[in-house]
Amino acid sequence: MKITFRQLNAFLVLAETCNFSRTAERIGLSQPTLSQIIRDLETELGTSLFDRTTRRVELTEAGRTFRKGAVRTFEELEQTFSDVRNLTELREGRLRVAAPPFLAATILPRAVAAFTRLHPGIKVEISDVTNDEMLIRLMDGRVDLCIGTMTPGQTDLRSMPLLSEDMMVFCLKDHPLAAGDATDWREAVRFPCITLVRGSGLRELVEQGFARAGVDFQPQWEVEQITTIFGMLAENLGIAILPRYTILGVHNTHVVALPLGEPHIVRKISCVYPASRSLSPAGYTFIKQLRAVLLRAGVPPDPDLDAEQSG
Repeated sequence: MKITFRQLNAFLVLAETCNFSRTAERIGLSQPTLSQIIRDLETELGTSLFDRTTRRVELTEAGRTFRKGAVRTFEELEQTFSDVRNLTELREGRLRVAAPPFLAATILPRAVAAFTRLHPGIKVEISDVTNDEMLIRLMDGRVDLCIGTMTPGQTDLRSMPLLSEDMMVFCLKDHPLAAGDATDWREAVRFPCITLVRGSGLRELVEQGFARAGVDFQPQWEVEQITTIFGMLAENLGIAILPRYTILGVHNTHVVALPLGEPHIVRKISCVYPASRSLSPAGYTFIKQLRAVLLRAGVPPDPDLDAEQSG
């Protein structure tokens, strides 16, 4: 059975007015068009809905029965349209975001605060989990959006660039490396280094940098969290090589970040979602807030963002 919203609307208004000319004027149709709509509806149902004479229009018994169901259907459709508009216009809804613990502790809260001030009807849920767990939750539908690195060749995911940062040397202000404006990988390797354990993306970038510089890298300390690295830096237990944006997690004013020379190693962070699912308007707006928060914090956007926006 093919009954349209237009037919339902025309039927309900006619059932209320019991007058073809008033109904046609009210819903913005010509009277012949309205008559045809009602005839088509009656043909679809296989029965007359109105008794028509030159003096009056009245609902038949079938018409009265159909009206009861049509009112319920019309109300449900209107509520559905309203719900969709609320989602589209960010008046209500839910956004589930996952990020690794460090990003969830530094960048994410600032973006959530800015987003919820503008859109208080959207509930934002945060999952602070490992990269592997983050992607598992993304693909099985438990989260809508992830913030992290994207492995090349992951065709089942789509990414929107967020930031691209140089790897830098972090140390105390009175450390020998801090005496100059910059340092390089060969000089950095002379000092005890605090790094993440093997298996992390940042550890791979550090090893890649030393390997391309042609020096052997043997870290003094290996830990699992960036916050632990900063705690150890504060006690002058060594230096660390991390992306520039991690300075957002430094609460000790004696820790500084120094530029690293060649080889040029960068860390890219993207907003990632499944290629098989559309990102909601709330998701797109949240990404804009993330970019704005980073810019205010002095973290420039990924250069690929310019290409994305111009495209």
